[in-house]
Amino acid sequence: AFEVAAYDSSQPLIIDPVLSYSSYLGGSETDAGSGIAVDTAGNAYVAGTMGLVKLGPSGAVLYTTPLNGVGYGVTVPTVRGDGAVRSPQRSVYVTGQTYSAGFPATPGALDTSQNGLGDAFVDRLDAASGRPMYATYLGGSDYDVGRVIAVDNRGRIYVTGYTHSTNFPTTRNA
Repeated sequence: AFEVAAYDSSQPLIIDPVLSYSSYLGGSETDAGSGIAVDTAGNAYVAGTMGLVKLGPSGAVLYTTPLNGVGYGVTVPTVRGDGAVRSPQRSVYVTGQTYSAGFPATPGALDTSQNGLGDAFVDRLDAASGRPMYATYLGGSDYDVGRVIAVDNRGRIYVTGYTHSTNFPTTRNA
């Protein structure tokens, strides 16, 4: 359905969306996309139950990377607000939720083991290849989910979501 603002009803109403491409993603099981980001080159990064999929500007699949969880939020930092500095990381950042004890946390990560019923996760992947650069669990002893992720000009990662864990890791005096 479409909701249309006031218009001259004596004239024909034309709804003409622009569609660059449309595609199915996934396999033979149930797959769902839950987050999307687009970089300055027109590549789309779709996160969901199928992992992270990078699509080129024409819709061609450039790579697929499993996430061992559901990716809800995805961001591709590109330029500072003033347009002066391109992100030095050239990375894709994904957050979501995993039930997997085999989540591929990287050495030196904030948390390398599953803590509860389901943990949030943070992944930093190389935008060109999809290769994991940093991955960590983020959670306490109950149910935790990362929903939205953002990265500032200095590479600091911000994650929002929700937790049912009374022992969710927080900063001092939070």
